[in-house]
Amino acid sequence: MSESKYDESKEEDSKEVDGDDALSDLDPIVEAFLNFSYSSSLGDIADSFVKENAEEAGFSERTRYDESGEGHPLSWSQLHREYCERIDCELTSFCSDNGVAMNELFEKLEEVLETNKHVADALPGFVKLTSYEHFCSQMESQATLAQIKEEAEDLGGGVEDLFSGEWNGLYNFDRNARDAALKEVGVPWVLRKMVGTLMKKEGKVDGVVRYIPGESLNRRFNFGILGQQNETYIISDDFEDFNGGFGKIHMKAKVLPDGDGRGFTVLLHRFKDAAKTIRFVNSEKGVRVGIQKHRLNDDDDNVMVCSECVKYEKSGEETPGWSYEMHRVQGGGGSRK
Repeated sequence: MSESKYDESKEEDSKEVDGDDALSDLDPIVEAFLNFSYSSSLGDIADSFVKENAEEAGFSERTRYDESGEGHPLSWSQLHREYCERIDCELTSFCSDNGVAMNELFEKLEEVLETNKHVADALPGFVKLTSYEHFCSQMESQATLAQIKEEAEDLGGGVEDLFSGEWNGLYNFDRNARDAALKEVGVPWVLRKMVGTLMKKEGKVDGVVRYIPGESLNRRFNFGILGQQNETYIISDDFEDFNGGFGKIHMKAKVLPDGDGRGFTVLLHRFKDAAKTIRFVNSEKGVRVGIQKHRLNDDDDNVMVCSECVKYEKSGEETPGWSYEMHRVQGGGGSRK
């Protein structure tokens, strides 16, 4: 599948929203709620509940139930109610700590949803916690995790595959550089603040990589309250459809393996429409390509250095971007001495 040609006539319709650093009209309670929504306490509750119940409750069979049309077990609905009750307890505590009644909080949230798109984009991260569909998706991901790790272990260890296995991504990166990179691609302040709340220094994200040389690269990471991020890249000479990551982001990707097999580069084109025909345009610099680089340390196959930046196609300007490390889990799938 080849890349869609950029249509300059669509430029005015596809300009990105600038990454503003201020929301002057944001109610203090709403801002406090956003911080609460992505707090570690909520994340721990969600993560613990999923890990404790997913496999035993049989959520690995979710796809089979959906395809057969026979419906989910009633016990899943009961688990979902218990899950929501735990979240509601935290919400009640938030209202008490901030001196706001539950109905007053919801009124403020409804108002800001209608007037501020940036906040509206951020809130679903909390709302989807209590969505049955999202709940089932996270439970299925956890229930099938052991199988995914086994597949990664079977794939890893070969001469051609140095990547398959379990990895931890560290949060000890330069947070100012990360924020600047997000701002460069038009991520608004409220969403960047959310990322800052989630990614505390010295934290980490757990993940599994499955790599089939010449065919595909799959990465699945657990981002706590945001859930499982599942990304699959098709290895091809062309830009191929890519529908991974969070939210409804329309993208195409091209994976370029390094010649020595110790790294790869991912080029990303972001589109405004689901048909992927209209590229996003920066109002001042034009069309861009996202660049992700992943490379193993020269003297250590258990450390991968990753970086992200953007390059503007017309001028050739490349932004500084940001970088972080992934460490292979020793004893996990694909681990090496």
